[in-house]
Amino acid sequence: HKHLLLEKSLAAKPDNNAVPEGDPVMVEIFNNQFMSIAEQMGIVLRNTSSSVNIKERLDFSCAVFDLSGKLIANAPHISVHLGSMEAAANALFGVLGVLGMSQGTMNNLTFGNEEYQYYETICSGALAGPGFDGNAAVHTHMTNSRLTDPEVHESRFPVVLDKFVIRRGSGGKGRWQAGDGVERRIRFLADMHCAILSGHREVPLAGINGGQAGEVGHNWIDIPGQRALQLGACGEAEVQAGHTVVIQTPTGGGFGPSKKEHFFKNEE
Repeated sequence: HKHLLLEKSLAAKPDNNAVPEGDPVMVEIFNNQFMSIAEQMGIVLRNTSSSVNIKERLDFSCAVFDLSGKLIANAPHISVHLGSMEAAANALFGVLGVLGMSQGTMNNLTFGNEEYQYYETICSGALAGPGFDGNAAVHTHMTNSRLTDPEVHESRFPVVLDKFVIRRGSGGKGRWQAGDGVERRIRFLADMHCAILSGHREVPLAGINGGQAGEVGHNWIDIPGQRALQLGACGEAEVQAGHTVVIQTPTGGGFGPSKKEHFFKNEE
C-alpha cells in the first residue's frame, strides 16, 4: 500500500473563507460523522462477536478518541462497566433524601479455564421511595444487563444452576421497603478458576429518612466434606468439579420510618 505523505514547509496564509473556530454548524456536522463511526463500530462488533456478553447481553461500548486520548464521540451503547453509576446515584439520593439506595454493586462473577470463559453480573432489589416499595431481583442504575437463560448457560458451560431464588425479607425495612436480593448457586462439573468482584459485604447500605439499613451480601464456595471457603467482597479461587459457588447479593435500605415508628412520632 502506497501512502501520500504531506510535509508542511511554509506557514499557511490566512484564508478569509476558512470556517471560523467554533462554528456550530460545522461542529454538529463533524459530531454526527464521528458518532456514526462509533455506532457502526458497535454494529460490526455485535455482528462478528461470538461472545454471549456482547451478542446477547449487549455488554459493549464503542467510542472514538484523538491521539492524546481525549474522547471525541461515544456511541449510545451502554455497557455494564458503567455500573459505577450505582454508587454515584446512591450518593446523590442519599444526600438529597429523595429516594432510597440500590445494592450499589454489580456482583461481577467470572469463571473459566483454557476452554471456557464466562462473566455475569448478579442483580438485587430495586430502591424504595416515597409512596412505593422496591421490586425484588432486578438490576438498577446499571443499564441493560440481563442474565443468560439457565438452559443456555448449562448447555454452553460445564455448570449446573442449582438455585437462583429471591432472598425474601432481605430488603431494608421502612415505611417503604427496598426490594429483596437474590441467592445464586452455581455447581461446577469441571475444574475452573473463579473470581468475584463485589461490594457491600461488610458495610450495609443505609436507610433514608428514618428507614433501616439493608442486608450485606456474602460470597463463598461450598466444598463437599469441608468447611465453606469464604471469598470476601473481592476474591478468587480454583474450584473443582463438585464445588458450588454461592453469591448472596446485598440490598438497599428502606425509605422513611416504619408505619409504627411514624405513628409514635406523630403522637409526640
